Amino acid sequence: MSNLDAQIKTFSGVARLGSFRRAADELCVTQAAVTSRIKGLEEYAARSRD
Repeated sequence: MSNLDAQIKTFSGVARLGSFRRAADELCVTQAAVTSRIKGLEEYAARSRD
């Protein structure tokens, strides 16, 4: 799975479950990993607008 794929899957989990912790549990990763993936997705989106 590419980094962007993981970031989008993580974003989807957070949106659906309403919680970084619940998304982390579902994805079998740490909450810090969820935070990092969301931050990476935000940075990607910001670069895409330029």
